Amino acid sequence: MRKQAFESVYNTLEKGDNIRYNSDERFVKRLVYGTVERAIELDHIIDHFASKNIADMDDNLRTILRMGAYEIIYMDSVPESATCNEMCNLAKKVCEKYVPVVNGILRNIARADIEEVREEISKSIRDVVKKLSFLYSTPENLVKLLIDSYGKKTAKKIMASFYDDKQISLRAFTKNATVSKVRELFEANGIETIDSEYNPNMFLIESQSVEKLPGFAEGYFTVQDESASLPVMVAGAKGRDCIVMDVCASPGGKTFQMADLVGPNGIVYAGDKTDEKVRLIESGIKRLGISNVKTAVRDALVDHPDQTEMADIVICDVPCSGIGVIGKKPEIKYHAVERCQELIEYQRQIVRSSVGVLKPGGTFIYSTCTINPAENEDNARWIEEELGLEPVSLDEYLPEKLVNKMTGKGMLTMLPGIHRGDGFFVAKFRKV
Repeated sequence: MRKQAFESVYNTLEKGDNIRYNSDERFVKRLVYGTVERAIELDHIIDHFASKNIADMDDNLRTILRMGAYEIIYMDSVPESATCNEMCNLAKKVCEKYVPVVNGILRNIARADIEEVREEISKSIRDVVKKLSFLYSTPENLVKLLIDSYGKKTAKKIMASFYDDKQISLRAFTKNATVSKVRELFEANGIETIDSEYNPNMFLIESQSVEKLPGFAEGYFTVQDESASLPVMVAGAKGRDCIVMDVCASPGGKTFQMADLVGPNGIVYAGDKTDEKVRLIESGIKRLGISNVKTAVRDALVDHPDQTEMADIVICDVPCSGIGVIGKKPEIKYHAVERCQELIEYQRQIVRSSVGVLKPGGTFIYSTCTINPAENEDNARWIEEELGLEPVSLDEYLPEKLVNKMTGKGMLTMLPGIHRGDGFFVAKFRKV
């Protein structure tokens, strides 16, 4: 199991890959995600006991020490002696000459009072950004971005939320089952449900295998974060016989939600740039029994003259830095800030092309799963100033607790740690 975890952690932290592992073992999942989440904190702790800085170590050794330190500090169910032995055995397979180093450092960590070590490290760091980077195991450039954007107090709440226990948010597919029916089915099977704060057709459950839930095969519900449901909620499509274009549709959550909302004569066109992404949407369509969605491999960066001014609503949920979903995908935080400027240009190209699909008077929804203002509010202003679209208030479609001055101007930012669910941004416009 640890060899599988090693390969995943190594590829994620040393090569910059997304987290992947070929195992259904909960132990492997926790070890991989936990090590990736806590890597910065773990590096400081390892440095406290090592004679050589971890950044200068062999990359195989560095990976084993991170995993071992995570097991010792955070996985109480594993005896510390067992962790030390297993990590030494792993070292024999991938970097044999470092077995004594692994043994010495991990046994020292196991004997230490980690809270005292943390306090000692924290006191030794004078710079605020560097200190918060250690305390919340978050890269310094991301800490700085969050402080600059939201202030230190809110930034700390955001970073702390990345480590909260995760729940699954589900939306009833109302053409197949009401939310009451789905919740009654779950509770009859001993699964506790929690009210959604934002969407009456949604509820939350504790994290578990979705495919095994009652009603999944029957298409009674879809998996969708509460925040991610907001772009479709504010579009104003409910009961309308309208044409909708979802330009970056995979994996299909917003497409399915929109198909459920529009009238029987409404139609949703769902496109994405690869066969694989479109097949993912089509798998959901089949499970849910949807008949009013048309899919196509479609490059959102390219103009499509045959689709000029065809849609009443365009949903443009663009690829982004993903800072709002770090709690679910911790590997994002290590490269998010560096990608931002390149992504902004990419986002604006997608928006410019997508606006051409919209009818005059139509509704344009721009959204991201990041909380970086440069990708959100700055892009919303660019859409208004450069493309001539008119901001539209979101207030009539939102629960009262989300209404504020910005929503009246057509924008909403959902901050993890402040709001429930993922970090998200949505802006609404009318094509004049």
